[in-house]
Amino acid sequence: MITPRQTRLLNVPDLQTFQRTIGTCLGDAGPWERRSTVVLVPSRGAADQLRWTLEQQTLVDGTALALPRLLTRDGLYSELHRRAHDPPPLLKAVERLVCGRAAADDAIASGVEPPFRLRPGLVSQFLTLYDELRRRHRSVDAFERLLVAELEPNAEFDRGARRLLRQTRFLAAMFRAYERRVALSGQLDEHGLRVMVIDRGLRRPLYHVVVTVPDRAAGPDGLWSGDYDLLARLPDVVRIDLVATSGVLAAGMRERLNDLLPGVEEIRLESSRSGGPRLVVPADGAGHRYFTWRDREEELLGIIRRVKRRPPGERTAVVFQRPLPYLYLAGHLFPSAGVPFETRDTFPLAAEPFAAAVDLVLSFVSSGHARLPAIELLRSPQFQFEREGSLLDPLAVTECDRALFDARYLGGRSELRRLATAWAASARNRRASSAAVVAATVADELDELSRPGPSTGLLNCLLRFFERHRALPPADPDVASRESRGRAAVVGLVRDLRDAHVLHDDPVVDLPALTATLRRLMEAATFAVPGDTGGVTFLDVQAARYGVFDSVSLVGLLDGEWPERTRQSSLYPTSLLMQLGWSRDIERLRAARAGLVDLLGLADDRVSVSTVSLEEDVVVAGSALLEDLEDTNQPLVFEASPRGRVTAEAGLAEVPDAVPLVGVSAEWLELRRRRGVATGNRHRGDVGPRPPAKYAVSGVERYLSCPFKYFASVVLKLDEEPDDELTMSPRTRGRFVHDVFRAFFERWQGEGLGDIDVEHLDRARALAREVAEERLAELPVRDRPVERIWLLGSPAGMGVIDRLLSLEAEHPDVVIDRLLEHRFDGDFQLVGVDGPRTVRLRGIVDRVDLLEGNRVRVIDYKTGRVPGRGRALQLPVYGRCAEQELGGRDGRPWTIDAAAYVAFGEARPWVSLERNQQIGEAVAEGERRFLEAVDGIERGQFLVRPDQPHLCVYCEYPTVCRKDYVGDD
Repeated sequence: MITPRQTRLLNVPDLQTFQRTIGTCLGDAGPWERRSTVVLVPSRGAADQLRWTLEQQTLVDGTALALPRLLTRDGLYSELHRRAHDPPPLLKAVERLVCGRAAADDAIASGVEPPFRLRPGLVSQFLTLYDELRRRHRSVDAFERLLVAELEPNAEFDRGARRLLRQTRFLAAMFRAYERRVALSGQLDEHGLRVMVIDRGLRRPLYHVVVTVPDRAAGPDGLWSGDYDLLARLPDVVRIDLVATSGVLAAGMRERLNDLLPGVEEIRLESSRSGGPRLVVPADGAGHRYFTWRDREEELLGIIRRVKRRPPGERTAVVFQRPLPYLYLAGHLFPSAGVPFETRDTFPLAAEPFAAAVDLVLSFVSSGHARLPAIELLRSPQFQFEREGSLLDPLAVTECDRALFDARYLGGRSELRRLATAWAASARNRRASSAAVVAATVADELDELSRPGPSTGLLNCLLRFFERHRALPPADPDVASRESRGRAAVVGLVRDLRDAHVLHDDPVVDLPALTATLRRLMEAATFAVPGDTGGVTFLDVQAARYGVFDSVSLVGLLDGEWPERTRQSSLYPTSLLMQLGWSRDIERLRAARAGLVDLLGLADDRVSVSTVSLEEDVVVAGSALLEDLEDTNQPLVFEASPRGRVTAEAGLAEVPDAVPLVGVSAEWLELRRRRGVATGNRHRGDVGPRPPAKYAVSGVERYLSCPFKYFASVVLKLDEEPDDELTMSPRTRGRFVHDVFRAFFERWQGEGLGDIDVEHLDRARALAREVAEERLAELPVRDRPVERIWLLGSPAGMGVIDRLLSLEAEHPDVVIDRLLEHRFDGDFQLVGVDGPRTVRLRGIVDRVDLLEGNRVRVIDYKTGRVPGRGRALQLPVYGRCAEQELGGRDGRPWTIDAAAYVAFGEARPWVSLERNQQIGEAVAEGERRFLEAVDGIERGQFLVRPDQPHLCVYCEYPTVCRKDYVGDD
């Protein structure tokens, strides 16, 4: 039996009247009736704002008000469950996910195969579709009947229709299996709860329901048709009041309510305010009624400047469509500017430190305990690792990192333990051994994750690890509180998933599937961060409708945000979903336009609108709703875009004396001031004169590639950041190839053979292959197959040995001797723009060929490509050094006749130094460039100036390089 009830639609002209009307609806009831009254709001942030607004109304009116329960839609169902007659437990979201995955497996086991591979992310989408069907009053049978009737006639000829038909039959089977599993569990989801309370009523009935949210077609937080049906049929409800602005109703909601609540009584109310706010517009002469900022940071800085100019007691709101990145930016900018702010929005749980730490654990196992994941896990501040009762030394982790890299460790528990045992016997790597032992122990603890097993077993393994290695809280109490709450949220989520598998289904899964499930759960979860109260209020568009403010700033009006782009279903096209009751995008757009008009009238005094030009340095388009500002009839206030310093960072950069600092910050400022203000290039790489030294030719060539790289490697003697390679690194491969070539030519010459021409080519190939096989046998087993193909080739292509020998045959000459891996070390005379000059040099040239006629040919091997002409120094300098060193040989002078790179990364490996020049000119030019580079080194000029800036992303010293100087000149 449906209890008679009064259902009213209160049509209000603006948001002030909207708020006043909500209070009026509540004022008609007595205290006991209010205890059974609920007000439906879109979010918890909206509930906070409405609570404050109602309290202010009672203060102004001089009355007392017992506040009702302010609930979201989800909160309404929780309240109904709490008031029901001995209801079964409600399923948690994670329990529904487990049941959904089990139902999908049931459907497949029954012989209904989906036209795709089942993944964890798809199950949540299936349940979303199921929920929307039920919330729109569509049964599973109706879903299958309608879509099969639409798709089946074309399935024979249309592959897309045939795929959708298979998908529909699978989903229908899965939905029925899900409903059976929920029934067998003895628990309820929201759909079962809705049926139960309509049928049996409530143990403590609701008396009055005030609906302040629109329907689902008008907003993402609105009510569904099933919710309206629930309110209309719920026993013992006496009154239902729907409060909505005339703009939202005119956008299509009024017509939809006629279908959802036939016979609803509409009452039009007059405005409770005398005037509206003024619209603040830029005084730049462009004629726009909105401000355009460079990016969102500049947008918030503009608001801070405006707030500082206004009276301190003014209540200001910053209204956004999406909370991020505004909440992150506000957390930095507003405290720096000394402006208090508050927010009630939640943050993504996936952004919390412990969520990232969970990812480290999973990556460590999935990588096979590789070096980088192992070191990152050992360094994580979210975990605590011990060795023989003492905390693991961070320096031991650093040494272990380098030792693992040098050992070319690529993963494996047994290999990790072998290395740890070997290092323990070595004084050099003893400290690295302790970190390696801890890493191996951690690998043992997480061994269960490395192979498929029951879900509960894998999750219990994770939970044990979290508890065993729980880190001590940080010293800062605020940081400790947030990290502790974030950790509890993540661990609680893992525990809930474990418990759901215990209760409903415990399938055998592997680590990738478990990782995907955990990541999706964490990405979908939010995390409430306690913040300050008072100051500028940050809130979304839905919560803003319930607040009272003197000034309102609508920010981030970008295409795709205002209105927020509707998320399209990945399962069915919109045309099919509309047949099931889905709303059209145009309805959401109309409601968004009406909502913007309402927000423009929210403030008591001033309102401003702004957009940005760049999002992460990418040009973005403004919202189409900005055009609606031209149609407003609000009074305009022209103001110039506010400028000036407002944050502590800006003040420290320009007027440090005016910034009040205390504690460590003040000490750092005093230290910087004592050192003086940096001028010129002193802090940009100009370190002052340096004494002459013995220069490595390859090092000077590095100086030309980038002076700072020379400074980091030669002057500071910094190690390059290690990078794991599945095969040999380019540098290691280069050394290996050079060693093979040296050994081959030594044996070739030892057998009394000279030139490699066409007649001797087969003999040279046989000898080279023999030498290569000997050297390959000395490599680790994992490297041999790749390097054998690189050296000797395959049916798909030539190896580098055949390419080298072919080049030798193409450049025949009478070779008297070959100086292999020839070392230069001493004083040599080079000629620069100021004439001859003696320089101390050292270096090793791959090959110096002594040719008939006292001629010299210099050869340099490159496994990659040749260096750019502007920084190629080795061939000309080595050639000049060879002339001088060989000057006394045989009592005759030797002259450089040819120089070439043999670069196996080039299409034509033989690359001559002279190219379009005479060899003498090419060598002289190289000498001049070398001496100019030496002059720069001795002047101490080590600016960041790469000859190829795009290669900065591959730099060996990214953590110390001042990249902000690149391109300044």
